Amino acid sequence: MAAGRRTQRLPADHPLRQRVLWAGPLAALLVGALDLGAWAYLWVFVLSSVAAQGFNLGHTNHLLNIAPPEARSRYIGTLNTLVGAALFTPVLGGLVADVAGYTPVFLMSAVLCALAWWQCGRLRRDA
Repeated sequence: MAAGRRTQRLPADHPLRQRVLWAGPLAALLVGALDLGAWAYLWVFVLSSVAAQGFNLGHTNHLLNIAPPEARSRYIGTLNTLVGAALFTPVLGGLVADVAGYTPVFLMSAVLCALAWWQCGRLRRDA
């Protein structure tokens, strides 16, 4: 968590923040591809949580910048509702894994991650 707080102080386009965002998925890929064992996944979770800390700070600030002042509470309420619904998706992923195996879960995850990455690139830079 301390590393996450350090990266939060950096500007959004700082190269360190960019590297941290890619470190978690890259670590997961390497651990799986090289068959490094269960303890190696510790770094996957550490790096992913550091990236998540920056994301949690960033999306709320961006929303506050683009929302009209009189509608900010409504925007934040909508964001919290959508995030709450998204927190239920691991349960759905578990059901899919039980029924169809892990391959469809990882394929859906990769597609949704790529879609989210593409959508993030379309955010307004001036906000």
